Amino acid sequence: GVPNLVSVEGWARVPQAEECLGRVPTGGACLSVQAGRATATRFIEAGQQMVIGEVSFVDNGSQVPDGGTVLIEVQGKESTWTVTAQVANSHFRSELQHREEGELRWVIAHYLGGFGASPSGSGRLEL
Repeated sequence: GVPNLVSVEGWARVPQAEECLGRVPTGGACLSVQAGRATATRFIEAGQQMVIGEVSFVDNGSQVPDGGTVLIEVQGKESTWTVTAQVANSHFRSELQHREEGELRWVIAHYLGGFGASPSGSGRLEL
């Protein structure tokens, strides 16, 4: 629940003795490293109008926290676009809005992760 904070700092000694500044900072970075359990994202049902899926933890199949976001990538006849869905009770659903005439070709769900849950993807599902 608590992220690891990692920092890297650069310091240099001033070569001119008359300045007597000693070491001066030259730069650095601070990183917040979040830990998360592996998740699996899969479609339960997918069609031309709607997709329904679930996200669960890989280790024991339990539910991921509510409120995570799933980006659903949709391939039409001539273009690709995304729609979003929120995770509730480990499930997501979204209507697929057609941006062109013709049938949809495939969809991919990308779970963006949540508190203690790592991102995952469904893989491409042909419609």
